[in-house]
Amino acid sequence: MKKVILFLLSAVVCTLVTIVRAEESESKQNLLQNPEFQLRKTTGSEQGRSALCWNTDRWGDVIGGNGEGKFRHQSTAKAVELLPGKRIWQFSTLPELGLKSGDAVSLSVNGYQEQSGALKARLCLMLIESADGQWSPTDFGMPDKRTFARHGRGELIRSPQKETSSQETGKEFGLQLNGLKIDPRFKEQRESDADFRNVVGVLVEFVNDSDKRVWVNSPALVKGETAAKTAPTTSRALPDLYRQIPLTMQKLTTGKPITILTLGSSIDRGSANPRLYFYDEDPASPHYKEPLIEARPGKPAAMKQLIAERMGRPDLQDYVGWSQHYFMYTGRLRRELLRKFDYPFDKMLLNVMACDGSSIGESHSGFKAYAELELPPNPNDNGHPTGKSWQELYPSLFENGKKPGPDLVIFGHGHNEHIDRPDEIAAYEGAIRWFQRHYPGVEFVSCMWIRDKGQPNSMTEPMQKLCAYYEIPFVDLGQLIIDLKATTNYYAMAPDGGHPAAGS
Repeated sequence: MKKVILFLLSAVVCTLVTIVRAEESESKQNLLQNPEFQLRKTTGSEQGRSALCWNTDRWGDVIGGNGEGKFRHQSTAKAVELLPGKRIWQFSTLPELGLKSGDAVSLSVNGYQEQSGALKARLCLMLIESADGQWSPTDFGMPDKRTFARHGRGELIRSPQKETSSQETGKEFGLQLNGLKIDPRFKEQRESDADFRNVVGVLVEFVNDSDKRVWVNSPALVKGETAAKTAPTTSRALPDLYRQIPLTMQKLTTGKPITILTLGSSIDRGSANPRLYFYDEDPASPHYKEPLIEARPGKPAAMKQLIAERMGRPDLQDYVGWSQHYFMYTGRLRRELLRKFDYPFDKMLLNVMACDGSSIGESHSGFKAYAELELPPNPNDNGHPTGKSWQELYPSLFENGKKPGPDLVIFGHGHNEHIDRPDEIAAYEGAIRWFQRHYPGVEFVSCMWIRDKGQPNSMTEPMQKLCAYYEIPFVDLGQLIIDLKATTNYYAMAPDGGHPAAGS
């Protein structure tokens, strides 16, 4: 009888534990996108080397699959193998994660390794740099003699990160990192301050710190002081704006040549104050966050060498005119597309029509010249170095004997949209219809740095309505700016008050 009672009690306890765990997994959302490591269709001959929403330094640094039987529940579980010395990471802004000051996040992941301590799990905040005082480019051999606050220089920086590993080998193990606090500290001011913490997002990173193989499975980032005991049943939704540009996606996934035309003003071609220089990004360097003088304006050969050697991108040295064209958002977009889709660099023409001070109304006069590539490669005109023709740079685009037209047009123009009053939105609709008439099948994306969202005359609502009507993806940077002001000094994002720095 006693055994029967103990059996019944055990069954009740197990049931209660199961219910509690189920409720916990249902109540907590996994803040990561694609924790299942769904794979991206790419142009590479070998598939399964790029995971949706995850980043790697190079295409092919990971191999997707089910972990070769190394994890439990193999019928549903997906894993990625990290090649020796490689890493995979996911960065998201605080607004995307629904986080605010005072919140905390925690990370859990399952791993398998062939060498003790090989898999490193890391969790940290990403910040916009801020230091005391001012600096001037002229102190580093640059022609610009102006002085600037010491913030917003170069790439985002990591807060002191949480890291963990395991000594287990030859079997599945779990790792946890608990209680990363969202703790911004700043004032909105033009002056920089070393005590400021301009928090913009969270980074989750997994590293294979060995010459052996490592597998990662079921990562979960949850809001709270402790990691989830069981994997949450829901995760953050995958982005879906790509569904509105199907022809562009078809070219990216098949490796067909593609031409991207970016319209806009200074913001959209990376003009900023200070310039978007290459900086020393090594925190251990005595020259940390100082501009690299070898890439100064007027030295194209030196900059080509820097891009090839220091940036590790010899493929781009004939495709980046100035340093700002490397860091502008469409420049970053090109680099990400090349990497994520294993795309041939000479099949993707990024034509930069954006011009300092330009507005959508006056840009109409240049549509034909830019769409037909009438201007030869030139840094000031289209973001390319001089010296080679379009045919030499992009031979596959001319294989049919015709000049390529734009496949994707990106609308920018930042805060210059109001130059075209009284009805500036008509100028955008006119642009859409001009390109559609001359290049049937052309697709569009709206990505405008709108600083005045919420104001009576803001372009946000009219542009959103226009994009909805023409089924154009609308990237709401205006809302992102508003949300990030809660955890970041706006002048660290845009030191001169208008033009975003490289990290922004």
